[in-house]
Amino acid sequence: MNMVFAFAVYATVAGLWGVRELASTRVGEVFEELLPVGSEPMRDLPAGVELTRVGETEIDNWGDFTLGLIHADPGPVTIHYRNPSGELQVRIPTDADDRARLAASVVPWVDAAVGAVDPGSPADQAGVEAGDEIRTVDGVPIENWYAFLKEIHAKPGSRVELGLVRDGRELMRAVTLESQEVEDPLTGEQVTWGRVGIYRPPDDFFYTKVGFTRAMVVGYRETVAVTGVILDFLRRLVTGNVSPRSVGSIVTIGEASGQAASQGLDFFLSFMALFSVNLAILNLLPIPVLDGGHLVFLAIEALRGGKALSVEQRLRWSQVGFVVLLGIMVWALSNDFMRLFGL
Repeated sequence: MNMVFAFAVYATVAGLWGVRELASTRVGEVFEELLPVGSEPMRDLPAGVELTRVGETEIDNWGDFTLGLIHADPGPVTIHYRNPSGELQVRIPTDADDRARLAASVVPWVDAAVGAVDPGSPADQAGVEAGDEIRTVDGVPIENWYAFLKEIHAKPGSRVELGLVRDGRELMRAVTLESQEVEDPLTGEQVTWGRVGIYRPPDDFFYTKVGFTRAMVVGYRETVAVTGVILDFLRRLVTGNVSPRSVGSIVTIGEASGQAASQGLDFFLSFMALFSVNLAILNLLPIPVLDGGHLVFLAIEALRGGKALSVEQRLRWSQVGFVVLLGIMVWALSNDFMRLFGL
């Protein structure tokens, strides 16, 4: 029912509001690691320019650019841009996966600004606030969000000076970065990155109206995508690729709910759907007292030829499961309070 609820909410949001599209046509970054063979000239696409055309396809939003690359005929195609004006030619690959990689290699511009601050994080302790504009990191000029990330990721455990602008006033804030072991999303390698606890500002979206059938498809795809993200997070948590401090409880949920609600009813409903999927997955974990634990009992019964565990055995395992569940709750609550008090 949690999954059905999420699907219904995502489909309803798509049906009432439409499908979100990025309004920006401005280039933020080109990730060379994703470029397929033959499309290397894409790395020369300057950051900050506005895309105007891919071949014969006019670009009015970021979706036009992505679809222009995916649906273009194989072979050379010219990409036009402005501010400043220019063009470059890349080769569109034949393979569909390579086309998807080509489209994913270019991301839209995101301003170097503070969208939100993680409570108790280095940025929070240093007095960084939502809405601050980020101008420099240790004196290095920052032009967009991706340049900011590069500087922060490269300095795990270091003390850095952030140059900010708040309400027209220039400020300097000293921040001691945390070290975080993560899997590089581009290369898949284990790396140590610096972490500051600043979230990017929200993207500029607009809605495209869709029909009933498309809304159902969007609801299904969103549910599947969110499920994959949560499962991947659990996998990385178990393998140590995500810090145990990332787990939160009611405090984190409350903060996330407030941020979602502040962005409108559609975002809040989508957050409810995400939370519902999260509950569904957690409830299926193989821990006695949860539904996943009952499925384990049924699997054991099937392997034993229909002979179920005794009532006493199930009771003992349920007690163990209760202790495990209680430990997870204490762990999550402790993380929340440590973040709140800057520990």
